[in-house]
Amino acid sequence: MKLHLYWFSGTGNSLLVAKAVRDSFISHNYDVEFVQIKEGMIADVSNADIVGLVFPVAGQGTYPFVWKFIENLPNGEGKDIFMVDTLGAVSGGIVGPVKGIVKSKKYNPVGALEIVMPSNFFPKKEDKKVNKIKCEMAVEKAERFVERMIKGDEKWSRVPVLPDMVSLMSKKKTIWNFFVNIYQLESDKKLCNRCGLCGKLCPVGNITYDNSGYPQFAKDCELCVRCVSFCKKAAIKTTKGKHVNYKCCEAKELLD
Repeated sequence: MKLHLYWFSGTGNSLLVAKAVRDSFISHNYDVEFVQIKEGMIADVSNADIVGLVFPVAGQGTYPFVWKFIENLPNGEGKDIFMVDTLGAVSGGIVGPVKGIVKSKKYNPVGALEIVMPSNFFPKKEDKKVNKIKCEMAVEKAERFVERMIKGDEKWSRVPVLPDMVSLMSKKKTIWNFFVNIYQLESDKKLCNRCGLCGKLCPVGNITYDNSGYPQFAKDCELCVRCVSFCKKAAIKTTKGKHVNYKCCEAKELLD
């Protein structure tokens, strides 16, 4: 059996879960294609028996470029599909709306799971012990989810109308522009070593550089906070105040 597992991760939470899902399927003799979702990507599911989606909740839904990836999925022709999202607290506009999209594209929704993980949206403090426990529990939940799906014991519920209305907000760039204006990013030139990592990590190409090599932030940011969390010098800040640079993986794992 062939699984195409598509994932996006901002600071590593979703990547940790995606790896757990991948490894669980491999342990059941599935052949897994592990693909990071990128802006403008169109999935190729032609040789897949089952399709998986793993991504973070953002703005009660997910990032606009992830929405576009899901909305642009090719016809499923009856293939099974599942989704897992990671979140800091609650969602509201993702599980049902994604099910509606994939059903309209002739997929068979077989399971959906939401996993609460350490907060990574400009956290004010970090309890490493608590975060470690949350991450360990997340892996266990992902593994059990796969076991239930393979046995046919999982389901993907859908409550229409209100979640669909909530999802519309996270799809619109105007909403993200509003948040970007609140959480404006800036680089401290006294700390920045002009390594260029932030630009390589940005999934939507929002970061350019001035003539001296210092990063500049345009208006297409979707606040995945990769640039903030993985800056080796902690040079990228938000004007909203002090925060902890949380991350759950190494930057190289997001660069492919």
